Amino acid sequence: MHTLLYLLISILAISLAVTSINLYVKNKAAKKLLIDKLTNLPNHYQYVEDISKYTHTNCTFIKIKLNILSEINKRLGWDIGNKIILNIANILKNTLKYKSKIYKMSGSKFYIITNENNIIPKINEIKKNLSRLKLKENYNFNEEIKIFFYKNRTSISTEEVFEYLEILDEIKEEKNISISELDNQLIEKINRRTQIKHKIINKDIKGIHALFQPKFDLTTKKVLGAEALARWQNESLGAIYPDEFIFIAEKLKKVYLIDYKIAEESLKFLNKMSQTYLLENNFRISFNISLQTFERDDFLETIVTLIEKYKIDPNLLEIELTETILGLNLTTIIEKINHLKTIGFQVSIDDFTAGNSSVSLLSVLPVDIIKFDKSILDRVNPNNKVATDVYKGLINIIKGSNFKIVAEGIETNEQLNFLKSNKVDIGQGYIFSKPLSKEDFFKLINKW
Repeated sequence: MHTLLYLLISILAISLAVTSINLYVKNKAAKKLLIDKLTNLPNHYQYVEDISKYTHTNCTFIKIKLNILSEINKRLGWDIGNKIILNIANILKNTLKYKSKIYKMSGSKFYIITNENNIIPKINEIKKNLSRLKLKENYNFNEEIKIFFYKNRTSISTEEVFEYLEILDEIKEEKNISISELDNQLIEKINRRTQIKHKIINKDIKGIHALFQPKFDLTTKKVLGAEALARWQNESLGAIYPDEFIFIAEKLKKVYLIDYKIAEESLKFLNKMSQTYLLENNFRISFNISLQTFERDDFLETIVTLIEKYKIDPNLLEIELTETILGLNLTTIIEKINHLKTIGFQVSIDDFTAGNSSVSLLSVLPVDIIKFDKSILDRVNPNNKVATDVYKGLINIIKGSNFKIVAEGIETNEQLNFLKSNKVDIGQGYIFSKPLSKEDFFKLINKW
């Protein structure tokens, strides 16, 4: 009897030991799943487990994003990308030694939850140390590292904080390493952006309309044409500016909705104009087509359908393509441009700058007009000989290649006189007129 009892106890003990070992092994394996293999930091799964612990705390939440990591991996290899990630991880570990938890999220993101009392100097120290990586010098990339943080949270949940920090990453920032604090003003901006995003996703763009900026003969000041510019007036959001909605539409791959609407508005505009004025002044209206829209399979078909619908002579039309079009396959660009010219369109390159790639490609692109970007003209003055010489040099190159030139952004008499003295014929800018409604545009041309 005793022997049987001892046997049962031994079996039970062994069973418990095996169970304990299995649990230990499983627990150890589970813990491994919560650690990022490269940096040995807690990963996304650990963050999901931890986040509920911080719901009613006043921690500071930080997000760090290296925007160009995928490009680095593609062009230089994963070894370089991993080296940069490890360097960033070490900077964060060494800077935030106490009261902080650092998570290596998927891709190129780090999340940090910290109880550091004086966090601003720490964030500035992170920025300073990140700049010492010298990504531009070492790898020929701009840093493009974004640091977002939110401190002393009282009214929104931890989940909402990181949702806001994610959306913040989509807002444009020109600095190489930028720091943005999530405050009430920025939250309002994010909420506004989210509403714009939803409207575009749902194709609710009925408030988008065109304003028309006149193009003038710089000598006679006659109105020779107009550029149709997209504007958006919304009942709930008021005026939505192009730098808000164009960027969002491009991110969502929906910018074609705006391009096609403004193209249609341009044709409606021509329908209302005096045929006599159009003919006497060789009037032409231009509208912008983005890189994304230009690439679409339905682009040419849509444009031709609009021409037929409104019975517009294509010789009255000009399509403006931004310099980003030069990023497309050259064969595709030339093929589509030639098709447009066969129909009767003129084609221009908008926002033209002094970039080497832009200038060299002009010799093979069958475009008619080059529009000089405002940024070059803004630098032209007697105290900036380099900018002045660059502008003059570009004029000589473009005119020597038999392209027409349109100067954008003319605001002062000095700029106007400079352009006239250098034989630039056509211009647009606030010195002549701001963008006008259709009705105000008609009043303007009737004055001449």
